[in-house]
Amino acid sequence: MIEAMVNGMQALSFSAKEAIPEEEKKGGESDTTGLGFSLAIGILLVLVLFKVVPHLAATYAGKLLVGRPFTVDDGVYHLVDGVVKVLIFVGYIAAISTSKEIKRVFMYHGAEHMAIFTLEAGEELTVENASRKSTVHPRCGTAFLMVVILLFIIVAAVLMPFVPAWAKPTPDGPWYRHIIVVLFKLPLLIPVAGMAYEFNRFAGRHADHPLLRLLLWPGLAMQLLTTKRPTDDQIEVALVAMKTAMRRESEGAGAAADPMVFDDYEAFSKFLKRTGQERATT
Repeated sequence: MIEAMVNGMQALSFSAKEAIPEEEKKGGESDTTGLGFSLAIGILLVLVLFKVVPHLAATYAGKLLVGRPFTVDDGVYHLVDGVVKVLIFVGYIAAISTSKEIKRVFMYHGAEHMAIFTLEAGEELTVENASRKSTVHPRCGTAFLMVVILLFIIVAAVLMPFVPAWAKPTPDGPWYRHIIVVLFKLPLLIPVAGMAYEFNRFAGRHADHPLLRLLLWPGLAMQLLTTKRPTDDQIEVALVAMKTAMRRESEGAGAAADPMVFDDYEAFSKFLKRTGQERATT
Protein backbone atom coordinates (compact mmCIF):
# COMPACT_ATOMS: atom_id res chain seq x y z
CA MET A 1 0.00 0.00 0.00
CA ILE A 2 2.88 2.35 0.82
CA GLU A 3 4.55 1.58 -2.51
CA ALA A 4 1.30 2.26 -4.40
CA MET A 5 0.83 5.53 -2.52
CA VAL A 6 4.37 6.71 -3.29
CA ASN A 7 4.04 5.71 -6.95
CA GLY A 8 0.77 7.61 -7.15
CA MET A 9 2.27 10.75 -5.64
CA GLN A 10 5.24 10.55 -8.05
CA ALA A 11 2.88 10.19 -11.00
CA LEU A 12 0.83 13.19 -9.85
CA SER A 13 4.01 15.20 -9.38
CA PHE A 14 5.18 14.29 -12.89
CA SER A 15 1.79 15.20 -14.37
CA ALA A 16 1.75 18.54 -12.58
CA LYS A 17 5.21 19.42 -13.91
CA GLU A 18 4.27 18.41 -17.45
CA ALA A 19 1.25 20.72 -17.26
CA ILE A 20 3.47 23.72 -16.49
CA PRO A 21 4.35 25.81 -19.58
CA GLU A 22 7.92 25.20 -20.74
CA GLU A 23 9.05 28.73 -20.01
CA GLU A 24 7.88 28.43 -16.38
CA LYS A 25 9.76 25.23 -15.70
CA LYS A 26 12.84 25.71 -13.55
CA GLY A 27 14.40 22.46 -14.68
CA GLY A 28 16.37 20.13 -12.52
CA GLU A 29 15.42 16.97 -10.68
CA SER A 30 12.05 16.36 -9.07
CA ASP A 31 11.43 18.09 -5.77
CA THR A 32 11.57 15.13 -3.35
CA THR A 33 11.14 17.47 -0.37
CA GLY A 34 7.89 18.84 -1.76
CA LEU A 35 6.72 15.32 -2.60
CA GLY A 36 7.49 14.12 0.93
CA PHE A 37 5.68 17.10 2.45
CA SER A 38 2.60 16.51 0.26
CA LEU A 39 2.62 12.83 1.21
CA ALA A 40 2.85 13.67 4.92
CA ILE A 41 -0.02 16.19 4.68
CA GLY A 42 -2.09 13.64 2.78
CA ILE A 43 -1.55 10.94 5.42
CA LEU A 44 -2.39 13.40 8.20
CA LEU A 45 -5.64 14.44 6.49
CA VAL A 46 -6.62 10.79 5.95
CA LEU A 47 -6.02 10.01 9.63
CA VAL A 48 -8.03 13.01 10.79
CA LEU A 49 -10.92 12.59 8.35
CA PHE A 50 -11.21 8.79 8.39
CA LYS A 51 -10.06 7.95 11.91
CA VAL A 52 -10.39 10.84 14.36
CA VAL A 53 -13.60 12.47 13.05
CA PRO A 54 -15.58 9.18 12.66
CA HIS A 55 -14.44 8.02 16.12
CA LEU A 56 -15.56 11.23 17.81
CA ALA A 57 -18.82 11.27 15.85
CA ALA A 58 -19.55 7.64 16.78
CA THR A 59 -18.67 8.25 20.43
CA TYR A 60 -20.80 11.33 20.98
CA ALA A 61 -23.69 10.23 18.76
CA GLY A 62 -24.70 8.23 21.81
CA LYS A 63 -25.43 11.48 23.65
CA LEU A 64 -28.17 12.18 21.10
CA LEU A 65 -29.49 8.61 20.84
CA VAL A 66 -29.26 7.11 24.33
CA GLY A 67 -28.11 9.96 26.56
CA ARG A 68 -24.54 8.67 27.02
CA PRO A 69 -21.45 8.40 24.77
CA PHE A 70 -21.08 5.13 22.89
CA THR A 71 -17.98 3.02 23.57
CA VAL A 72 -16.18 0.46 21.45
CA ASP A 73 -18.24 -2.22 23.23
CA ASP A 74 -21.42 -0.87 21.57
CA GLY A 75 -22.26 -2.33 18.17
CA VAL A 76 -23.96 0.94 17.18
CA TYR A 77 -20.66 2.76 17.73
CA HIS A 78 -19.03 0.81 14.87
CA LEU A 79 -22.06 1.26 12.62
CA VAL A 80 -22.04 5.04 13.13
CA ASP A 81 -18.26 5.10 12.65
CA GLY A 82 -18.62 3.35 9.28
CA VAL A 83 -21.54 5.49 8.14
CA VAL A 84 -19.60 8.69 8.91
CA LYS A 85 -16.61 7.38 6.91
CA VAL A 86 -18.86 6.63 3.93
CA LEU A 87 -20.46 10.08 4.13
CA ILE A 88 -17.05 11.79 4.28
CA PHE A 89 -15.80 9.70 1.35
CA VAL A 90 -18.88 10.31 -0.82
CA GLY A 91 -18.96 13.99 0.13
CA TYR A 92 -15.30 14.42 -0.79
CA ILE A 93 -15.76 12.74 -4.19
CA ALA A 94 -18.92 14.75 -4.89
CA ALA A 95 -17.15 18.00 -3.96
CA ILE A 96 -14.08 17.51 -6.15
CA SER A 97 -16.21 16.25 -9.07
CA THR A 98 -17.49 19.80 -9.52
CA SER A 99 -14.01 20.78 -10.75
CA LYS A 100 -13.55 20.86 -14.52
CA GLU A 101 -10.07 19.34 -14.22
CA ILE A 102 -11.26 16.51 -11.97
CA LYS A 103 -14.07 15.73 -14.42
CA ARG A 104 -11.39 15.16 -17.05
CA VAL A 105 -9.52 12.90 -14.61
CA PHE A 106 -12.73 10.91 -14.09
CA MET A 107 -13.11 10.61 -17.87
CA TYR A 108 -9.61 9.10 -18.06
CA HIS A 109 -10.61 6.84 -15.15
CA GLY A 110 -13.52 5.59 -17.25
CA ALA A 111 -11.20 5.09 -20.24
CA GLU A 112 -8.88 3.00 -18.07
CA HIS A 113 -11.73 0.66 -17.12
CA MET A 114 -12.84 0.36 -20.73
CA ALA A 115 -9.31 -0.60 -21.79
CA ILE A 116 -9.10 -3.24 -19.04
CA PHE A 117 -12.51 -4.68 -19.97
CA THR A 118 -11.34 -4.97 -23.60
CA LEU A 119 -8.18 -6.82 -22.54
CA GLU A 120 -10.14 -9.17 -20.28
CA ALA A 121 -12.58 -9.92 -23.10
CA GLY A 122 -9.67 -11.09 -25.25
CA GLU A 123 -10.46 -8.49 -27.90
CA GLU A 124 -7.99 -6.42 -29.89
CA LEU A 125 -7.12 -3.22 -28.03
CA THR A 126 -8.76 -0.73 -30.39
CA VAL A 127 -10.83 2.37 -29.75
CA GLU A 128 -13.79 0.75 -31.51
CA ASN A 129 -13.77 -2.29 -29.21
CA ALA A 130 -13.08 -0.32 -26.02
CA SER A 131 -15.79 2.27 -26.69
CA ARG A 132 -18.43 -0.47 -26.33
CA LYS A 133 -17.31 -1.33 -22.80
CA SER A 134 -18.59 -0.08 -19.45
CA THR A 135 -16.78 2.54 -17.37
CA VAL A 136 -17.72 0.66 -14.16
CA HIS A 137 -15.33 -2.14 -13.14
CA PRO A 138 -15.70 -4.46 -10.12
CA ARG A 139 -11.96 -4.35 -9.26
CA CYS A 140 -11.73 -0.56 -9.26
CA GLY A 141 -9.86 1.21 -6.45
CA THR A 142 -13.07 3.05 -5.59
CA ALA A 143 -14.84 -0.27 -5.05
CA PHE A 144 -11.85 -1.44 -3.00
CA LEU A 145 -12.12 1.57 -0.67
CA MET A 146 -15.84 1.01 -0.16
CA VAL A 147 -15.21 -2.66 0.70
CA VAL A 148 -12.48 -1.59 3.16
CA ILE A 149 -14.89 0.77 4.95
CA LEU A 150 -17.69 -1.80 5.13
CA LEU A 151 -15.39 -4.65 6.22
CA PHE A 152 -13.84 -2.45 8.87
CA ILE A 153 -17.26 -2.08 10.53
CA ILE A 154 -17.46 -5.85 11.00
CA VAL A 155 -13.83 -6.44 12.00
CA ALA A 156 -13.80 -3.53 14.47
CA ALA A 157 -17.10 -4.63 16.02
CA VAL A 158 -15.61 -8.08 16.67
CA LEU A 159 -12.11 -7.08 17.85
CA MET A 160 -12.38 -3.64 19.47
CA PRO A 161 -14.28 -4.87 22.59
CA PHE A 162 -11.05 -6.70 23.46
CA VAL A 163 -9.25 -3.37 23.91
CA PRO A 164 -8.04 -3.18 27.55
CA ALA A 165 -10.46 -1.40 29.88
CA TRP A 166 -7.83 1.21 30.80
CA ALA A 167 -7.71 2.33 27.14
CA LYS A 168 -11.45 2.62 26.48
CA PRO A 169 -12.89 6.16 26.51
CA THR A 170 -15.51 6.78 29.19
CA PRO A 171 -17.67 9.86 29.95
CA ASP A 172 -15.46 10.79 32.91
CA GLY A 173 -12.20 9.33 31.58
CA PRO A 174 -9.12 11.21 30.31
CA TRP A 175 -9.16 12.61 26.75
CA TYR A 176 -6.06 10.73 25.63
CA ARG A 177 -7.99 7.46 25.67
CA HIS A 178 -9.64 8.59 22.43
CA ILE A 179 -6.18 8.81 20.84
CA ILE A 180 -5.33 5.33 22.14
CA VAL A 181 -8.46 3.83 20.56
CA VAL A 182 -7.65 5.50 17.23
CA LEU A 183 -4.12 4.08 17.40
CA PHE A 184 -5.53 0.63 18.19
CA LYS A 185 -7.61 0.85 15.00
CA LEU A 186 -4.70 1.65 12.69
CA PRO A 187 -3.13 -1.87 12.63
CA LEU A 188 -6.56 -3.30 11.76
CA LEU A 189 -6.24 -1.64 8.35
CA ILE A 190 -3.66 -4.26 7.34
CA PRO A 191 -5.87 -7.39 7.62
CA VAL A 192 -8.94 -5.44 6.47
CA ALA A 193 -7.15 -4.18 3.34
CA GLY A 194 -5.92 -7.71 2.67
CA MET A 195 -9.43 -9.17 2.95
CA ALA A 196 -10.86 -6.37 0.78
CA TYR A 197 -8.19 -7.00 -1.87
CA GLU A 198 -8.89 -10.74 -2.00
CA PHE A 199 -12.65 -10.14 -2.04
CA ASN A 200 -12.34 -7.75 -4.99
CA ARG A 201 -10.16 -10.24 -6.89
CA PHE A 202 -12.61 -13.08 -6.27
CA ALA A 203 -15.67 -10.95 -7.00
CA GLY A 204 -14.08 -9.65 -10.19
CA ARG A 205 -13.79 -13.22 -11.49
CA HIS A 206 -17.40 -14.05 -10.51
CA ALA A 207 -19.09 -10.69 -11.03
CA ASP A 208 -22.15 -12.32 -12.61
CA HIS A 209 -23.10 -14.12 -9.39
CA PRO A 210 -26.24 -12.43 -7.93
CA LEU A 211 -24.96 -12.40 -4.33
CA LEU A 212 -21.56 -11.02 -5.30
CA ARG A 213 -23.18 -8.35 -7.46
CA LEU A 214 -25.20 -7.32 -4.44
CA LEU A 215 -22.05 -7.11 -2.30
CA LEU A 216 -20.24 -5.20 -5.05
CA TRP A 217 -23.09 -2.73 -5.48
CA PRO A 218 -21.79 0.02 -3.12
CA GLY A 219 -18.44 0.16 -4.92
CA LEU A 220 -20.03 0.04 -8.36
CA ALA A 221 -22.48 2.79 -7.38
CA MET A 222 -19.58 5.00 -6.24
CA GLN A 223 -18.01 4.66 -9.67
CA LEU A 224 -20.98 6.52 -11.11
CA LEU A 225 -19.30 9.50 -9.43
CA THR A 226 -15.64 8.66 -10.08
CA THR A 227 -15.89 7.66 -13.75
CA LYS A 228 -17.24 9.55 -16.74
CA ARG A 229 -17.70 8.58 -20.38
CA PRO A 230 -14.43 9.44 -22.14
CA THR A 231 -13.75 10.86 -25.60
CA ASP A 232 -12.06 8.72 -28.26
CA ASP A 233 -8.71 10.45 -27.78
CA GLN A 234 -8.85 9.70 -24.05
CA ILE A 235 -9.56 6.04 -24.84
CA GLU A 236 -6.48 6.11 -27.07
CA VAL A 237 -4.39 7.34 -24.12
CA ALA A 238 -5.68 4.48 -21.96
CA LEU A 239 -4.94 1.94 -24.69
CA VAL A 240 -1.42 3.30 -25.20
CA ALA A 241 -0.79 2.99 -21.46
CA MET A 242 -2.16 -0.57 -21.46
CA LYS A 243 -0.17 -1.67 -24.52
CA THR A 244 3.04 -0.08 -23.25
CA ALA A 245 2.69 -1.80 -19.87
CA MET A 246 2.04 -5.15 -21.58
CA ARG A 247 5.03 -4.66 -23.90
CA ARG A 248 7.39 -3.88 -21.03
CA GLU A 249 6.03 -6.82 -19.03
CA SER A 250 6.60 -9.21 -21.93
CA GLU A 251 10.15 -7.93 -22.43
CA GLY A 252 11.04 -8.41 -18.77
CA ALA A 253 12.88 -6.28 -16.23
CA GLY A 254 15.41 -5.03 -18.78
CA ALA A 255 12.79 -3.42 -21.01
CA ALA A 256 13.70 0.05 -22.24
CA ALA A 257 11.77 2.74 -20.41
CA ASP A 258 12.91 5.68 -22.53
CA PRO A 259 10.06 7.89 -23.80
CA MET A 260 8.99 7.32 -27.39
CA VAL A 261 7.06 9.86 -29.45
CA PHE A 262 4.71 9.00 -32.30
CA ASP A 263 2.74 11.22 -34.65
CA ASP A 264 -0.54 9.59 -33.70
CA TYR A 265 -2.17 6.49 -32.21
CA GLU A 266 -2.11 4.71 -35.58
CA ALA A 267 1.68 5.08 -35.79
CA PHE A 268 2.03 3.70 -32.27
CA SER A 269 -0.12 0.66 -33.10
CA LYS A 270 1.92 -0.04 -36.26
CA PHE A 271 5.12 0.16 -34.23
CA LEU A 272 3.81 -2.42 -31.75
CA LYS A 273 2.72 -4.78 -34.53
CA ARG A 274 6.07 -4.46 -36.29
CA THR A 275 8.15 -5.06 -33.16
CA GLY A 276 5.85 -7.95 -32.19
CA GLN A 277 6.41 -9.61 -35.56
CA GLU A 278 10.17 -9.05 -35.26
CA ARG A 279 10.26 -10.73 -31.84
CA ALA A 280 8.18 -13.63 -33.15
CA THR A 281 10.68 -14.34 -35.95
CA THR A 282 13.82 -14.16 -33.78
